[in-house]
Amino acid sequence: MADSTPNIANPIYVPENLLKKRKINEKKAIENAQKRAEIRQKKRKNKTVFKRIDQLIRTRRDLEKEGSRLRRQRQIKAASKTQVAKEDALVFVLRYKSAATLHPAVRKSFSQLRLTSLNTGVFVKYDKTTAPLLKVIEPYVTVGEPSLKTVRDLLTKRGYAQIQGKRTPISDNAMVEEVLGEHNIICVEDLIHQIVTVGDQFDLVNKFLCPFRLSSPIRGWRQKKLRAMIDSAEGGKNEIEDINKLVETMN
Repeated sequence: MADSTPNIANPIYVPENLLKKRKINEKKAIENAQKRAEIRQKKRKNKTVFKRIDQLIRTRRDLEKEGSRLRRQRQIKAASKTQVAKEDALVFVLRYKSAATLHPAVRKSFSQLRLTSLNTGVFVKYDKTTAPLLKVIEPYVTVGEPSLKTVRDLLTKRGYAQIQGKRTPISDNAMVEEVLGEHNIICVEDLIHQIVTVGDQFDLVNKFLCPFRLSSPIRGWRQKKLRAMIDSAEGGKNEIEDINKLVETMN
């Protein structure tokens, strides 16, 4: 049987000195690339960020204006749009507005209520603890009492839970029972009942639920219809109906 290995008449060998030179060049290329990366990183750290004077002035004025608003709220106990419910009643808080520069007190209140981004909403038990927080963030949110239909739609369509530190969609009752079963909460209907009635386990259920991420209006917040709903709520008119309509348009 003939050997199938092809015969090379004149094999070409790379000289050893060229191989050594190639390895040296490759090593130098890697070292030079690392040096350039280090230089770029140092330049980024040492780079001075310049801001326009008018931008600094505008930011300072916004913070001063917000600080004045918060001081007035502490001094004057006047009726506001956050007073939409009796003590220990259920309200739904929807964040629809933000600003380039937020006052530290406003940012802290948003963090405590878990409203860290636009178009998010949470259920809140309106009491002496939450009322001051709602007053602080008043210009950025709309507040109202949700109906049973609104609560059920939010949980079934936008319901997410915090399970093992991850935001997980509520897909079945087994998830609820696994986490809250020891508190006699074994299904989604039990969650809805605790929320609507502001039951004994309201805080536990609310902590279990993630903030609701609603869809942004198709044509933005400048629509006359949406603005009318928000302005009506801000004026203290028919908040219950308006918050439900608003959630329906974004759910």
